[in-house]
Amino acid sequence: MKGEQLYRIGHFFYLHSMKLLAKLFDCLNYLLHNSYIPSTCMIGVGSKFAYGGIGMVIHARTAIERHCMIWQGVTIGGKSESKGAPVIEDNVFIGAGGVVVRDVTPFSVVAGVSAKIVDRITYETFKSKYQYYYRPLNYRE
Repeated sequence: MKGEQLYRIGHFFYLHSMKLLAKLFDCLNYLLHNSYIPSTCMIGVGSKFAYGGIGMVIHARTAIERHCMIWQGVTIGGKSESKGAPVIEDNVFIGAGGVVVRDVTPFSVVAGVSAKIVDRITYETFKSKYQYYYRPLNYRE
């Protein structure tokens, strides 16, 4: 089972106040994929993790919106002096090994430590890349 599937099941239990079952799926994700993707974070519809989400660390209060593509080894979290977590807006690519500590605007490609916007993409470019990586195309505006 992929990391995003384990997250979605755990998140369902979290939303329905079954926190012990949600925690069980968080632990399963950690054991199977070496990833910390807590069921308390918000990950939007159509967002995907490359390679099943191997080696990811996501802050418990992070919000990842719709149709984001996140590669392996990504860390998303706040800096120690701030209490907030980053918001990743719609249609964002986060490259392998990126460390995201700030909000990311829509249709951006971010990479590096500390992740910076390295490119902007158009709707058409994003749609073609989404289709290439995730057939059949399930992308909706």
